[in-house]
Amino acid sequence: MVNTTIGPPVDRLGVVSGILLEKAKEKCLDYKYEKMLSEMKNISWQSKVANGTRQWTYQTCNEFGFYQTSNNRSDTFGDRFKVDFFIKQCMDIYSESMNATYLERVVAETNRQFGGLNPNTTNVLYVHGSIDPWHAPGLTSTNKPELPTIFIESAPHIVPTCIHRLKPIHHNSPRRVIKSLNIWSSCWVIHI
Repeated sequence: MVNTTIGPPVDRLGVVSGILLEKAKEKCLDYKYEKMLSEMKNISWQSKVANGTRQWTYQTCNEFGFYQTSNNRSDTFGDRFKVDFFIKQCMDIYSESMNATYLERVVAETNRQFGGLNPNTTNVLYVHGSIDPWHAPGLTSTNKPELPTIFIESAPHIVPTCIHRLKPIHHNSPRRVIKSLNIWSSCWVIHI
């Protein structure tokens, strides 16, 4: 999306969509809301959304409340994806009770329990990329040595093809930390 040599944002979006469709072995993107609802309500382990999509969406509806919204008419997607769209989606997929009031309550509880942007954690490395849409609610800088952060300019969300190569990091193994960071960074460089 940041390669301006391709043309305006809409052309770049077309290229990105083409790449995603190819990886998914799909010929076209079916954007109909009712089709999405039907897929998301399918609780079978063989469903398209059993790969984590349904679970992640439930977590956003029941804990995080973080959505990729677009409220500004001059943005690429205009003002078509306001937070109300995502609240309605939660209500349509899971329960009518997952309204805005519910969402405010569960997000407040999640932030209370885990500390929001002031987490009470140690031995956790917070890594975010500047073009990862989830960096906004994440910890991207801190003055506390026990809360190390890495913020990488122009880095996207984690590259799915690399995650299988990462192993759990144990606090007593600095070599393992370095090896994991090297694997992650090599995956990131490959996919730029």
